Amino acid sequence: MLQVVGTTKQTSYNINNVETADTQAVHYYTVIPTTSAGYDLHYAYINYVVLGKPYALPFKESFANGAESTNVWLTGSSSNYATWSEPQDGQTYKSQDGDNGMALYYFGSYYEGEAKGQLVSPKFAAADEGAYAEFWVYTGIANNYTNPAYLVVSQNADDGAYTALADTIFIKDGEAGWTKFHMPLKAFGSYGTLRFDARVSGGYDYVFIDNVTISSPTADGIQTVMGRSTGIRGVKNGISFLGERGNVYHIYTLDGRNVDTFTSTGNDIRTLAPGAYIVTDGQESRKVVVK
Repeated sequence: MLQVVGTTKQTSYNINNVETADTQAVHYYTVIPTTSAGYDLHYAYINYVVLGKPYALPFKESFANGAESTNVWLTGSSSNYATWSEPQDGQTYKSQDGDNGMALYYFGSYYEGEAKGQLVSPKFAAADEGAYAEFWVYTGIANNYTNPAYLVVSQNADDGAYTALADTIFIKDGEAGWTKFHMPLKAFGSYGTLRFDARVSGGYDYVFIDNVTISSPTADGIQTVMGRSTGIRGVKNGISFLGERGNVYHIYTLDGRNVDTFTSTGNDIRTLAPGAYIVTDGQESRKVVVK
């Protein structure tokens, strides 16, 4: 519906009381010059802007029953044959939590090609240090295409540029089934959004996502700072943990896959293959290299 929100003879105009709306919504704005003779055919416009109150943390969306419980999720696709949808159980795979819903990027072409699609979350409130995103991806789906399907997860703050949170997730990797991913947030401001960039190559190439959570230690009710006095360092074929007893640590690959979770005894060495990992105790995260 088109609606005239105001007129002005000045070079600027403020539209009041839209950001404070409780529900987020997509708005389109156009500026049209007018004279006593009528409207000009030339005009300036904003493609779109999402306005409304950001969601407080923890933010959660599980796409239950093939629908969203939060607004607004934005989608885009480079191909008319590929689209984001929210299927129910039985149409493809069963949802991760059995709530009859998930998000899916699917290429309907029977020929090999390329399609890229974006799924952008609603705005969530300012995240403090230690904030993270968690979600589930259906992995182990392999096809014989030259370029395998993948997913890149990014985050922005205050409508700024997006920053990738972790390495690319290749859908063919790992065991067949739902895999949980954990990624520390990198951008902080008044509000932010999470973006899922999926790529598929042809028919039966899928990217499934379920149970998206954005939270922080404060939102989770963690009041104490854990692990800051703990010595965590990479050693040959593992990571050494020396310090406070009783801390729960999670170890992730750089693409966000959990490879170990344990409770510290105060002097532990966790055996891991050489490479780089992210270690978090729920309050802070750090990158550790195993030799």
